[in-house]
Amino acid sequence: AGSTSVPEPADAVPMDDVAPVPAPVAVAPMAAPMPEKSKRLAEINTAISELEKRAGTDGRAQYDLRVLKLNRDRLAEDIKEGPNTGFLGDLGSQFKAGVAGFDVGLGYLTGQDELEQAGRQSQRMAQEELSPLGQEVSQKGVLGSDMTMGERAYAASLGVSRSVPDLLGGAVAAAAIGAAAPEVAAAALGARVLGLAAKSPRIAKLFGITAGAGGREAALTAGRTVIGTVAGSGIEGVQGGLYAGSDTKAAVLEQIEADPEAFANSDIGKKLLTVYKGDMEAAKSAAAEQIGRENALATGIATSLLSIPGSVFEARLLLGAASGKIGKELLIGTGAEALQEAPQSGTQQALSNLALQRAGSDVGTLEGVAKAAGEGAIVGGLMGGALGGVGAVTKKLAGSAEAETGTDLANSPQVEQEFYRLVAVETQALRDQNPDLTQRQ
Repeated sequence: AGSTSVPEPADAVPMDDVAPVPAPVAVAPMAAPMPEKSKRLAEINTAISELEKRAGTDGRAQYDLRVLKLNRDRLAEDIKEGPNTGFLGDLGSQFKAGVAGFDVGLGYLTGQDELEQAGRQSQRMAQEELSPLGQEVSQKGVLGSDMTMGERAYAASLGVSRSVPDLLGGAVAAAAIGAAAPEVAAAALGARVLGLAAKSPRIAKLFGITAGAGGREAALTAGRTVIGTVAGSGIEGVQGGLYAGSDTKAAVLEQIEADPEAFANSDIGKKLLTVYKGDMEAAKSAAAEQIGRENALATGIATSLLSIPGSVFEARLLLGAASGKIGKELLIGTGAEALQEAPQSGTQQALSNLALQRAGSDVGTLEGVAKAAGEGAIVGGLMGGALGGVGAVTKKLAGSAEAETGTDLANSPQVEQEFYRLVAVETQALRDQNPDLTQRQ
């Protein structure tokens, strides 16, 4: 059979003149706008599915299931709403990140890796809630480059908000320890401090003791301030050490994964690879744990020693020893916290750099130290000034209320009588235990 040609239409375009149709372009799926929250949502959904299979009529399982579903709905709503759109929302997110730090520290202290990682995930979720401006300034820091004064102020505000939970938690705990100290012991300690303050203006200035101060109430306040100061320094050292240990462990793991060869050539890498017979994963985990613990101890000691100015200020404020002069307390708070946070932040950065060097990093010992110290001074000064102002206002209001009621509890006869009663009880107890003492008298 012969082939039959079909005539083309008159207006047909020759095939040689037709441009080829481009191949379809593969479009990559859009990344989740809030990846950490999306990841957490997927984990919750998996947990719900698993729990539904075995919940049955178990009351506890049913309760856990309801809690998970509430968390799922809340998280889904957060993802739907997207990042913050304003300043107040960013402040709230940074405050949440600060609160999550307690889980990080507690998890590291107790060895509960799940709690530590949950705290870190909460911090990452809080970070991705920030508005675009909040994201930018928080990454650059207060002293970052190419920033306007407004952006620096924004970054400082976010830093203060994130630090508030730590500051308040430590200060309140320390003040509670000072307030709970036995009166006789606190007054005895305070009497010694008053004696030293009478001879040394520096000690008097450190603890806010006015010239010529004396009496039981002055001694009691001074003693409790000293106890609160020591407790505050210890608590702050523990907090700083735990956070540094956890951060260092995570940073060391990241460093080793990024450059395993440098780790293998480091002193600790050679030692641990020999101990674990070439098992890189085991050596990596052991190195992160060891370097993290050592940095936690070093940072904790340094933080505790450097926290004395701020701890004195916080103890005075919360134990009622601050003056009612707003300007004075604002300046004292700003100076005390700035003098504390600047060396603390700089030292912590230097110790962190030294820790990473041990894992094979080529980071310089002083890299980022000046920036960390400067930002610490700014954020700390802002927090201290705000607390000092609030403390002075509170003191002034309390003084006004006291004047209106005509009641001065510090010098009331009832308080004096109770003090002397306690002294009499203690004296009689000593006599009962030492009959010879009574006979001599």
